[in-house]
Amino acid sequence: MDGWNPWKNTSLESTYHPSWDVYSLGVSIWEILTNGETPPQNQALPFDFPLPEDDAALQLKKLAERCLADDPKERPALEQIYQELGGSETCGCKESI
Repeated sequence: MDGWNPWKNTSLESTYHPSWDVYSLGVSIWEILTNGETPPQNQALPFDFPLPEDDAALQLKKLAERCLADDPKERPALEQIYQELGGSETCGCKESI
């Protein structure tokens, strides 16, 4: 495909939708977990690579798989991802009360 970009959903909707960003996040996580491998073009991304034996890597792998769902409606919402990753408690941006 001319101009293929691995971070760009191959089944683009006609107008911008946040699910495009979720797909891009999934590809970025996939690249991190595979030590920078470029995703294969026009193929399902293989998730059979070895992972470090820690919960964070497994959580990221599961998140990437959901972000890369073919159907954009099956991808997690941005707010859901934020909460699953710990929300404001983790990023240190919780407002003082």
